[in-house]
Amino acid sequence: MNTIKIHQKIEPKFYIILTIVLVSLFTGLATGFPLFYRLIYIILLTTIVSYWWVWISIKQINIVEISSKTISEVGGDFNQKLILSNSTLLPKTGIEISTHSTLPNYPDSPKKFVATNLNGLENYKVTIKLPTKTRGVFSVGPSEISVSDPFGIFKMRKTIGSTKKLLVYPKIHNLSNFSLNISKFEGDYKINKQTPVITPQVGSIRKYSFGDSLNRIHWKSTAKIGRLMSKEFELGQTNNLWVLLDLAENSQAGLGSESTDEYIVSIGASLANQSIKSKIPVGLIAYGDKKIVIPPNITNNQLDLILLKLIETKATGATPISLVLENEPSIINTNNSVIIITTKITIDLLKKIDFLISKHLKISIIFVEKQSFSNEEKKPDSNQQDLTLNTTMFKISKGDDISKSLKSPYQNPNKF
Repeated sequence: MNTIKIHQKIEPKFYIILTIVLVSLFTGLATGFPLFYRLIYIILLTTIVSYWWVWISIKQINIVEISSKTISEVGGDFNQKLILSNSTLLPKTGIEISTHSTLPNYPDSPKKFVATNLNGLENYKVTIKLPTKTRGVFSVGPSEISVSDPFGIFKMRKTIGSTKKLLVYPKIHNLSNFSLNISKFEGDYKINKQTPVITPQVGSIRKYSFGDSLNRIHWKSTAKIGRLMSKEFELGQTNNLWVLLDLAENSQAGLGSESTDEYIVSIGASLANQSIKSKIPVGLIAYGDKKIVIPPNITNNQLDLILLKLIETKATGATPISLVLENEPSIINTNNSVIIITTKITIDLLKKIDFLISKHLKISIIFVEKQSFSNEEKKPDSNQQDLTLNTTMFKISKGDDISKSLKSPYQNPNKF
C-alpha cells in the first residue's frame, strides 16, 4: 500500500518579506504615514494567498507509484513510473518530480523531472530513468513531488511509497561461440564411480539399506516394486571449470560500467552462465573486499549463487591473482580447467600457470587491458612470451564487444 506524507518548507524569501513587514511596521508607527500600513496589508495578504495556493495545490495533486521490477543489470536503467492526476479544474504549474536513490552517479539531490503544466482533471504519466552503472545492492525511493507558489515563498512536497532494495546484476553476455577449453579424459567423459556423497548424477537403483536418508529414496521405483528402493550416486562429469577473477584494488582502473572490475565481473558471470548452459560444473574464486570461493556445481541455483556473491563483492582486495592461485589448492586437480581473468600478467603469475600446466590442467587467460581504461602508458612485459606456448589467451579493451572478442584467441599475445 502506498504511504503518502506531506512536508512543508519555508523558503528564504519568506524571511526577507518578514523583515520588510517589520521595517514597514516600525516606520509606520514612527512616521504615521499610511502608505506603510497599506504595504503591510498587501504583503500579508499576498503571503496568506501564496500559502493557501501551495496547500491547495499539493492536496489536489494525486500521485500513484506503479510497481517496477527491482532488478537491473550494469549498463541498464531502473525505470520508476509514476502517474500524476489533477483532481480539480484548476491547472497546476511548476511541479517537480523526483525519486531518491543511493545509486552512484545519481546525486543526493535527485535530478528533477519538471512538469511545467498539469491541466485540470488531467492524468500525467512520468517515467524517471535511473542509470545503473555499477553492480551492487542499492535503495530506491520514496518518490516525491513538490509545488511552490508563484512568488517562491513557500514550497510543499509530497512523498509516496517506501524505500525499496534494488539489485544490480553484472551484465551477462552471450558466449555461445566461446570455447570453454575443458580438460577431457581419453575414453569416457564421466567417471562411473559410486560415491556415498549425494551428487546430481544418479547411476543406478538398489535395495534400501538401513540408514539411507529420505532424499536417497527413489519413489517411483518404490511405488512400482512395492518396497523401498534407494538411488546410487556417481561422481559424474569430472571436467570442472574454475573461473578466477582478479579483484585486487591495484589491478583496477576506470569508473562505473566502463571500469576494469565491471568488465572482469561481467566476463566471469557470463562464463558461469555459458558453462551451466553447457552442463559443465563451474566454480568461482574471487578475492575482493571479501573472499569468495564457490565450488563447482551445475545445479539450478548455482548461477544465482554466483551472481548474488558478485553483487556483494567490491574490487578492493589486497591479494594478487598469483597468490590466489597459491591459496586455493582445491583447483589443482587434473580433472579441472581454469580461466583466469586479470589485468596484470606478472612473473609470479607465469610461474603459477606453468605449475598448473605441469599438473595437466587446461589454463586460459582473459586479459583485460587496464591501460585502455586509464591514461597510463603501455609497458610491455617480455615475460609474457612464455604464455603463448601452453595457454589460450584472449584480450579485452575498453569499449570492446565482449561476445565478439571472446570468439577467437588473441593473435599477438606477446604484445599487450
